[in-house]
Amino acid sequence: MGAPRPPRPAFRCVPPGARAALCALALLGAPSAGCRAPGTTELAAEPGVALPDDVHARLARSLAHLVPAPAGQLRVLTAEAVDWPDASLGCPQPGIVYTQVVTPGWRLAVSDGTTVHDVHADAGAHRVLVCP
Repeated sequence: MGAPRPPRPAFRCVPPGARAALCALALLGAPSAGCRAPGTTELAAEPGVALPDDVHARLARSLAHLVPAPAGQLRVLTAEAVDWPDASLGCPQPGIVYTQVVTPGWRLAVSDGTTVHDVHADAGAHRVLVCP
């Protein structure tokens, strides 16, 4: 029996066939099959585009903040593993000095339904940038 459990957050179901960022749900101990917590985003991928699950989840969470799009609109069109020549991930900002070390990562084309965004990330998608 023990102490009562705190209430779980409300979840919205993801349409069948869509892949969602579900890492936050696992941390909460919530069922993850087909559902997501509010504030996460859905990130589908074209057939043949394969990303590790942890990278996909981090990428979806980051893109929810970087690319304003309605739920279910973001889609990874292409994903290519690359070695960036430095820590700028191929998107250097003027006036910023970057560590000069080869940085493994990803180059992705992500569509929001109207625009294709050039997205660069490190190998684990801990840093995700939308490049101009």
